[in-house]
Formats: sequence, structure tokens, C-alpha cells
Amino acid sequence: MATATSGTQLAMTVKDSRTHPLATLWNSVSQTASQCLVQEIALYFKADLHFHSTGIGALQEAKEADLVGLFEDANLCAIHAKHVTITPKDMELSHHICGDCA
Repeated sequence: MATATSGTQLAMTVKDSRTHPLATLWNSVSQTASQCLVQEIALYFKADLHFHSTGIGALQEAKEADLVGLFEDANLCAIHAKHVTITPKDMELSHHICGDCA
């Protein structure tokens, strides 16, 4: 997804990445990391908080959707600049345009 491609090729790349065998491994690793992060942040508010796994999953899905949107916008910036790959400048521009939404 980091390359400047047509819409059809981009849709296929995103679709393929969701069905990749490593996707399930990555999901379990990132879910554990998300749980640790949520619990660490919660400690600043109250020491004895417990979270349901679906709540952690919802937070993880929301953040992943946020990051995917940021990368999609950065990819559009790269396409506009006629780049083949996303550069840090593309990421900064997409973050600046979006403001606090990413």
C-alpha cells in the first residue's frame, strides 16, 4: 500500500493484506500490546480497573482505522507528488491536512 497505484490495484492490495496468513499472528500480538497500553494509561486514572476483551478490541479497531486512514492520505500525497513510495514528508502533510483526526 505504500506505493502509488491505481484504485483497483490498491483495493486488491488492501484485500490481500487482510487474508494474509501472518495477519492473524499480527492481530494477536497487537491485541496484547493494545491491552497493555490501555491498562497502563488507565493506571493514571484509577489503580483497580478491569477491561473486557471486546472493549480493548474496539479501541484497537478504532486506532487501526485511524492509522489506515493516515496511510491512505499519505499515499494520495505521494501519488500527487508523483512518488513511488510514501516519504516522511507525505506523512507529515497528510497529518497536517487531517489535523487531530490521525
